Amino acid sequence: MGKNRAAKAAGMHSITQYTTCDNLRSGSRGSSRRLLAWILRFKQLRSLVLHLTNPQWGWWGGVSTQHDIVTVFRDHLEGASENPGDPDPERLVEYLAGVCLPLLGETVVQALEAGLTLEEVEVVINSLPLVRSPGSDSFMAEFYQTFATALALQLLALYKEGLTADILPDSMQEGLIAMIRKSGIASSDPASYRPITMIDLNVKSLRRDLPLR
Repeated sequence: MGKNRAAKAAGMHSITQYTTCDNLRSGSRGSSRRLLAWILRFKQLRSLVLHLTNPQWGWWGGVSTQHDIVTVFRDHLEGASENPGDPDPERLVEYLAGVCLPLLGETVVQALEAGLTLEEVEVVINSLPLVRSPGSDSFMAEFYQTFATALALQLLALYKEGLTADILPDSMQEGLIAMIRKSGIASSDPASYRPITMIDLNVKSLRRDLPLR
């Protein structure tokens, strides 16, 4: 048990020592496999968040468990996205009164309010970028484009039902948040990470359909 804990505490040092072993210099077939496994493991460890400083505890305290790290990130993001306060209604009306907003013609209004079509959904599916991270369902753009004809029918029915009822399924209102580290800031500082939300492609498809109007 003590050796395992020491290996985990050593972190990168234990991996560096592993590369100096004679079996990686022997030229055997297993050496290249072990080297590839080390490279993958090294990249994985570089992307892990192993320690964070909790601002509420001061810079001398920190957290290292997965639950506490997630809690610190959540509190940090909630604090960063707090609403500064509702605007003054009178000032808002006064501002809008001085803005010259364009008026849409009846033909344009009818076109914008018309329901989605199958062709629109298929066009958006085929225009999805291939090199994008999937959401929680793990379906890539290649999957949607391979079965575009069949999926377009299903997605069109889903979109129409959601827009008519003014509510979407819970899965379309969720996403995976990945924390990307910024350069030049301590890795233990929650502010040194920027969040990226990865959502399912069926949500991205709907989001692309509407602006095309």
